[in-house]
Amino acid sequence: FLFQVNSTDFFGTKEDLLEYSIWLEEIANIIVETGSCIEVIGHASKSGSPQYNFQLSKKRANAIQDLLIDKDRTLRTMTEASGRGFTENIIGIGTNDFRDAIDRRVEFKLVDCSSM
Repeated sequence: FLFQVNSTDFFGTKEDLLEYSIWLEEIANIIVETGSCIEVIGHASKSGSPQYNFQLSKKRANAIQDLLIDKDRTLRTMTEASGRGFTENIIGIGTNDFRDAIDRRVEFKLVDCSSM
């Protein structure tokens, strides 16, 4: 899931945005069906202060977690959100355009349910 600059709004075309909704539904279904626990990890591009980007990345993770919980309330106890700021950039140029859009993302990581 990719985001607009300085935002929790999704990045992409109308078609991309429709796909995001479908993906969220599928991810929610898989988590529930398998009984898995997921860490939703937010990221930010490398512009702005580290503190700002950490907060923004956490907001992005929270936004996705909330959308998943909207799909199924049981996901409240099966997901946790965290932010990494720009510490794990893929591109890392900080241009705030399409070239570093991949840095403004949310990822999903399987985690042990007992650690939540």
